[in-house]
Amino acid sequence: MTLGTKIIASAHYVPSDVVTNDDLAAIMETNDEWIQAHTGIKERRMSLQGENTSDLATQAARLALAQTDLTPADLDLIIVTTFTPDGLAPSTAALVQRNLQAEHAWAYDISTACAGFVFGMSTADKFIRSGQYKYALVISAEVNSKMMDFKDRTSTVFFGDGAGAVIVSAVDEDENQVVAERMRTIGDAEVVHSGRVAPLTELSADNYPKTDAFAQLGRQVFTEVTELIP
Repeated sequence: MTLGTKIIASAHYVPSDVVTNDDLAAIMETNDEWIQAHTGIKERRMSLQGENTSDLATQAARLALAQTDLTPADLDLIIVTTFTPDGLAPSTAALVQRNLQAEHAWAYDISTACAGFVFGMSTADKFIRSGQYKYALVISAEVNSKMMDFKDRTSTVFFGDGAGAVIVSAVDEDENQVVAERMRTIGDAEVVHSGRVAPLTELSADNYPKTDAFAQLGRQVFTEVTELIP
């Protein structure tokens, strides 16, 4: 039997704290008029109560599961796409697996920034079509606020925090929802980067891992996105 992939549930979760443009203008050189003119954004949610990426992802997953007759034990695979993980190890997906007590699922992260959900869905689709797995949970989750430089109006004003989750199921080919894909990567780390950890240059007790804040070349990102996505 030829298998297909179908989304059977979807949900999202965002933190409770709303950060307006005026809130950002109070701590950086910007204003509501400039932000709305350049981005159309009036407000965003930010995780100001200590919720990390795995927390948002777990909440979104629970809301998605609640739309089905499934339990966490029915899940075969959990993929979390994020470039703001809780840490380098364990993976954020592993933390979600633990939180859900999805004891039969294996879990891992994919880090492809804005393209994360597309990569996650493509990967889950291939595992489903293999015939070895029936249910996969794909979550895209970010706590961008923990990576921001709140003096940099060219980046910070664009981003909020949140998570979205879908559950995908193996179905007969006539119910398949994944029709086609065209994947692409541009490996230019200078256009967008977040949390870069520099290698050592000398042996010293002062050399502990330090990460950069998120940064992007906004105009170049805009040009690439508006050409490539369509």
